[in-house]
Amino acid sequence: MRTRVGVSLVVVLILAALAAADSDRGEIRGTVTDTAGGVLPGVTVTITGPQRRTTVTTERGEFAFTNLLPGSYETRAELPGFVTAVANATVRAGLTERLAFRLATGTLSETVTVTGERPSLSRRLLGGILGGVHEGVSGGVAATPPPYLPGRYNDNFNTEAYDHLEENPFRRVAVDPLSTFSIDVDTASYANVRRFLNDGALPPVGAVRIEELINYFHFDYAQPAGDVPFSITTELAQCPWNTKHQLALIGLQGRELPEEELPPRNLVFLIDVSG
Repeated sequence: MRTRVGVSLVVVLILAALAAADSDRGEIRGTVTDTAGGVLPGVTVTITGPQRRTTVTTERGEFAFTNLLPGSYETRAELPGFVTAVANATVRAGLTERLAFRLATGTLSETVTVTGERPSLSRRLLGGILGGVHEGVSGGVAATPPPYLPGRYNDNFNTEAYDHLEENPFRRVAVDPLSTFSIDVDTASYANVRRFLNDGALPPVGAVRIEELINYFHFDYAQPAGDVPFSITTELAQCPWNTKHQLALIGLQGRELPEEELPPRNLVFLIDVSG
């Protein structure tokens, strides 16, 4: 019984010490949207002050800096093609400072300052009554969006967002002996990921489509022989990041016809605006 009491006392002291350490730090959380209210993922957010950190907004346009030393911080939200926004925030122990940036379209050299502060709310209060609700703007953005012109395209309209992708689970072949895969080739994810990297930002997780990155390249697969419409190339190799696993490659190569042998075509072009 004495041993159990002693162990319990040690656990209580450790938890109390952790709680005390956490109460000495603060947080900065916020969202980034465009002037039309659309969320902006992939925005680089940097804080400078007692500590310097950088993060990228999620697919919901959210960012967070936790476990910060108290003090004054300058927060910058940057995305190529948009005016850089700057806000000043004061981090207090045990409190969360919330910011909301609204970026207007512009050049890389333009900067907008978000002025004014709002009272900080405790993290306990935020967690209990706000949850995932976005708070309002901390101050006002010193920029006026262009006027709405009926019938004209709004340059500030942005709906870039990405769905959450679930990683495929392992399956036992004794239960699922058959496997299927699609043979359509999409390559958009590669160019999209390249755009983020060239802009100096990590892409959102949902923007990385592995099959589209692989299919972006042309592989020297053998042409089909005889009357077979396509050839199949397979390869098995050890997984570089987990030696207990193996990677299987299945490549399909359709028959390539010389340009002079192509029959006449009647093409219909479809513009997909669903995304």
